[in-house]
Amino acid sequence: MSIPTSRRLTAALCAVACAGVVAACGSDDSSSGDTGASCKADFAVNQGFDRLFTTTPALQTGQPPKGAQLTQFRTNYDKYVAGPISDLQENAPDELSDEVDAAVAGATKFRETGDSKPLETPAFQEQTRKIDKYYFDNCEGQKATIAGVDYGYTGTKPSYQAGQIRIAFANQGKEFHELALVRKKPGVTESFDDLLERGDAAQSKVDFVTQVAADPGKEDYIATSLSKGDYLMVCFIPKGSTSSTADGKGPPHFVLGMKKEFSVS
Repeated sequence: MSIPTSRRLTAALCAVACAGVVAACGSDDSSSGDTGASCKADFAVNQGFDRLFTTTPALQTGQPPKGAQLTQFRTNYDKYVAGPISDLQENAPDELSDEVDAAVAGATKFRETGDSKPLETPAFQEQTRKIDKYYFDNCEGQKATIAGVDYGYTGTKPSYQAGQIRIAFANQGKEFHELALVRKKPGVTESFDDLLERGDAAQSKVDFVTQVAADPGKEDYIATSLSKGDYLMVCFIPKGSTSSTADGKGPPHFVLGMKKEFSVS
């Protein structure tokens, strides 16, 4: 089993999705600091980018879509992302206005070209990280603070509640790590170990939920919604990867133990 994504493109999409934490927020003037509305909007934008990626196969190649594929990408972007991004620019809180403006500009350019590379720059991701931390710290609801180490996860629980969850992922290792979430499809009885051994042949048995990644010594955030079922938290990064732009040549980190099962009820 492997995530049907390009790792770096997924990271870029997640970075933009996380930047949407202020999407549909009320501004200081219009909402009287309605943090609840801001927090609710976070999930709409995060899920919008996840849906954009999973419903646009051309994005999963890691190359900018062209021709009919670019047209389909733009259609899906407008369906899942355009509305929240528009709200993002109109209603951003003053303390995050610069970061939000940068996120909106990056997302708009992404829609035009389909090229995610500008979204992967350290400067852009640092801007979105500031937004994400603000809302992780200030929003109510279910949260998880999980660390990635060489090679495993700490701070996990055996079960979480169905519904919205915010995850802070700190990379405490010396290598680049990700936290990818996959869920068994209803009726699947094979173990996650069996599915991992089957590789790509097992992709029809699971649903990709979301992903967040961080360079060594960094922390990043994601917001998603969990439905009931059996989940795997897993890192597919190859051993020896020291950053998001420096791939290693070794086996995937999950082979070395970087995987954790949990249930949602």
